[in-house]
Amino acid sequence: IPGLPVETGYNMVAQAEFAAPVGPPLLPGRSRPRVLFVGAMTPKKGLIELCDAVGALADVELVCIGGPGDALDAAALGHMQAAVSRLQATGRLVLLGALTKPDVQRAMHEADLLCLPSHREGLPNVLLEAMAAGLPVVITPVGGVPDVAAAAGGEDGGIQLVPVGDTAALT
Repeated sequence: IPGLPVETGYNMVAQAEFAAPVGPPLLPGRSRPRVLFVGAMTPKKGLIELCDAVGALADVELVCIGGPGDALDAAALGHMQAAVSRLQATGRLVLLGALTKPDVQRAMHEADLLCLPSHREGLPNVLLEAMAAGLPVVITPVGGVPDVAAAAGGEDGGIQLVPVGDTAALT
């Protein structure tokens, strides 16, 4: 509408909420690097590529937080379930389901990096939350992610961008 003032409001995350874990450790002890995924368990979130990438790294563990998500394509859902099963068979996959915000905060402090290889996003809150927790992020340049990465300083700011669907780059 001509003449109407417009303001842009960005997602907000209070850094103080993520600065330190609240409560006892959430995850069992570990002896290997830990990658964290937080989001709906659906192919469009890049779980096929993520499971295959972690599977290719002999001594890395994947922790997934999130419930099932909508799958628009039954074949893609089958491929994702197969990728999850392959990684689960190695004993290097921890599936936690949906958790409360304090539990997600604790998991972020018990992980080495957050990975969100989505095929499409707007501006994922989990990216901002990981940044507030000081957790490095590997993420695809979709939606508002490139703007946040640039503002944070890219790799120097702890954000590594990888192409959508590129398992080799993700690995």
